[in-house]
Amino acid sequence: MFYNEELEASDRFYRNQPQLLQLCYALYNILVARSEMVCYLVMVLNHMVSASCLTLPLPVCVFLWAMLSVPRPSKRFWMTAIIYTEVTIVIKYFFQFGFFPFNQKMELERSKPFHPPNILGVEKKDGYVLYDLLQLLALFFHRSILKCHGLWDQNVSMETNPLDQYSRPASSPSSDNPAPASSPQVKTNSSLLGSPEGSVCSQPSRSDLLLVKLKEAFIRSKNYSVHRGMLLYGPLCEFFRALVQPEYSAVTDVYVAMFLADTIDFIIIVFGFWAFAVKWPTRS
Repeated sequence: MFYNEELEASDRFYRNQPQLLQLCYALYNILVARSEMVCYLVMVLNHMVSASCLTLPLPVCVFLWAMLSVPRPSKRFWMTAIIYTEVTIVIKYFFQFGFFPFNQKMELERSKPFHPPNILGVEKKDGYVLYDLLQLLALFFHRSILKCHGLWDQNVSMETNPLDQYSRPASSPSSDNPAPASSPQVKTNSSLLGSPEGSVCSQPSRSDLLLVKLKEAFIRSKNYSVHRGMLLYGPLCEFFRALVQPEYSAVTDVYVAMFLADTIDFIIIVFGFWAFAVKWPTRS
């Protein structure tokens, strides 16, 4: 039987802890083991509270995508949920400014159940992104657990690239196999030499030769167009694949993200600063 003194000491240490602390440990272990279900529960709870069009896609994806995936949802689903939640938070924040017409008369419009901002989920209210932030926190927590267990990043190097078959320049059948292309002429010449009577009957007409040449030209142009299309499509796929599944790099370039954030802050300051200012009473 395997015995380790350090493991035995660790078990005794945890057994000697207070029961309340052991309960907290057990709840945390349950949360870690069922973090996937916690994310599903938060998504459904967010839609139950908000009941808007912005929160509807994620519960639909949970029941029609995540729960139907075997053995577990892929990385693409979790990245889609994280990005969609972040975009939803930005959209809700953007529509909280007071210069929108539907934010001018909130007390009158809030009582209307079919008011478009209420249906879309962009109405101005307190705690408008509370459940969205809770949902984003649950998604990041689940992602950290998957990363700790090595289930987040897939081994792309072992997968076959479907674009490899198009990486080689496409060649026409006439260039790869010159013998079959010239076989009708060889057979025709042999028949002409072999049988004097069939020299007129077995000779192909000019329309047949033209049809064969047109077929060869069509196949050659088709292969060339497919080859050129894959040359353009391949780098685009590699670019987006590098964005979704980047290789590990200790140095990260965040200049583009910082510049984008500064641009958004500048636009908010220029066009929406008055919405945050205090209205001072005007002197008559």
